[in-house]
Amino acid sequence: MMFNLRFQKTLAILIFASGIVFLPPLSIAKRSFVALSKIDNNTIVPRIIYIKNPRFPPVMPNEIRKIVLTAAGLAEKNFCIRAEMPSETSICEIYDVFADLVGKEPTVLKKIW
Repeated sequence: MMFNLRFQKTLAILIFASGIVFLPPLSIAKRSFVALSKIDNNTIVPRIIYIKNPRFPPVMPNEIRKIVLTAAGLAEKNFCIRAEMPSETSICEIYDVFADLVGKEPTVLKKIW
């Protein structure tokens, strides 16, 4: 009985490991980075980017301001960093932001839907 259980475990591990080896490699999205904001004298001016999604109700500028002020308060309370209100908010459409990813999803994911 003990031999049978050990054999089953070994067989399961081998099957699992061989499945990983023979899976087609996933295509990985190209990485890009956004430069971090600089913190001078414990003060930061964050960059705010609002990505509009037509499936959700729009967020008004005064609501974005409330969110930024709340986040600034938390940053000051928890990290002793004062966040200034940025002079502008960049607004982007979600379809433009993710346009280069359309059609580049891994073939494994295409089988799911």
